[in-house]
Amino acid sequence: MMKIALLGATGSIGKQVLEVVHNRPQFKLVAISAHTNIDELNRQQKAYSVPYVAISSGVSRNGINKEATVFSGENWYKELIDASDADIVLIAVMGFAGLLPAYYSLQLGKKLLLANKEAIVSGGSILTVLAKEKGTQIIPIDSEHSAIFQCLQGEETKNIRKVHLTASGGPFLNFSEAELATITPEQAIQHPVWKMGAKISVDSATLMNKGLEAIEAHWLFGLKPEQIDFVIHPSALVHSLVEFVDGSIKAQLSYPDMRIPIRYALSYPDRFEAEVEPFKWQNMVFKELNKEQFPSINLAMQVLEQGGSAACILNAANEAAVQAFINKKITFAAIIEMVNDALNNISSINNPSLDDLILTYTETVNYINSKI
Repeated sequence: MMKIALLGATGSIGKQVLEVVHNRPQFKLVAISAHTNIDELNRQQKAYSVPYVAISSGVSRNGINKEATVFSGENWYKELIDASDADIVLIAVMGFAGLLPAYYSLQLGKKLLLANKEAIVSGGSILTVLAKEKGTQIIPIDSEHSAIFQCLQGEETKNIRKVHLTASGGPFLNFSEAELATITPEQAIQHPVWKMGAKISVDSATLMNKGLEAIEAHWLFGLKPEQIDFVIHPSALVHSLVEFVDGSIKAQLSYPDMRIPIRYALSYPDRFEAEVEPFKWQNMVFKELNKEQFPSINLAMQVLEQGGSAACILNAANEAAVQAFINKKITFAAIIEMVNDALNNISSINNPSLDDLILTYTETVNYINSKI
């Protein structure tokens, strides 16, 4: 039996993880965490008899089963992971907040299942080195990176010519510049294919999500910037394609359902059987991505070329700007403008440490907030 600590249990990914592990006796859920959704956390704790839970500082513990040990405060993730003695740490926490628990999990040699792209975007240089030092794995749950991971089974990374990340194009693929100027948060969070949280839905609308995925792919698979490309695929049935030096191309296809990459990450190197809808060959349309229409892609690729803590600046500025847009303090177009501004005004640190990344993130968020 494998013991799982699920961080970010009450979010969209966390809930789907619970669906996957339900009634699978090979797994035992030993720890869960939530930011502020205590009602859902309490329901999950009771349903799965979870012995250890963690909540954000200042959140009331009222309603949490008194049989559960509750952690809070600055080191909640350390206390939760230590007490639960989990074999697997699955991080579904949103944003930069996922970096510290990811780093700590790898320090302990835990198997890390990562549904948080911001952690490896910001700290890929230290996380991948640490995983190698500790002889453990980072298994991606992002659908695109799960696809690449699956395509590379039995392959040598030296034989990769190019990886093609597919993008649905989001809800505004065919909008004019004038139409983009009037976009509301309510429109931006309505993704045409995936059902996701507000922040990642906005990232998908600006295509910053795809830029972050390029940086993530660089760290997870050792890809050079010139080995990463993008293609628009509105139906989101093909999740990534890997092109090899001999001209062969592998692709992973499935319906857009996050339970599929979750299942693979948990079952790897095996596969769980699941009840799924029979696949229908339809809407296999691909077209070139217009980088002029989506400047977030160019920003991300420039950051990837630059190295250092530039990706941490990019991510932090985007997190702060997206939150400002969701709160209706800035326009949709201003998101990428503010990210570019931060990249031009905050210095990148070469070979950053964990402390450097934390300071960079804080400095960048404060800079963006000062401009709002």
